[in-house]
Amino acid sequence: MSDHSKLLLKDVNLAKVDFSGTGRGLELEFIDMDQGCHLAYLRLVGIVLFHYQNSFEDDDEAFPTYIGEVTSSPIESHNAASMLAATGYGFCDPNGKLLVPNESHSLIHIEGGDVSLSIVCKGFALEMVES
Repeated sequence: MSDHSKLLLKDVNLAKVDFSGTGRGLELEFIDMDQGCHLAYLRLVGIVLFHYQNSFEDDDEAFPTYIGEVTSSPIESHNAASMLAATGYGFCDPNGKLLVPNESHSLIHIEGGDVSLSIVCKGFALEMVES
């Protein structure tokens, strides 16, 4: 975790990933590792980048899956171009200049044994489920 990262969740299972109908929003559902009960929902808006990797071999190795940490880091507008370029983001204007958000965004990073997600979004909200 970097100096500017904030730990949102630790040692949970990612159970579900749902995109909104527009593709600009996303809801991630997390459950308790031991009990399997609903733990939290992470809702993201203004998705600019969604980078997903997994090492699942078959359907038995799928969601829910272990996640060690969910973190958020601010991305200031003056750093957005270099950060997005480093992720392979490839949307450019007609002159070849990288199209970047003109306001601050957040990087949400989700890392587990079989899954890694990096998401750049305009905003997010973490809703903890009361048990």
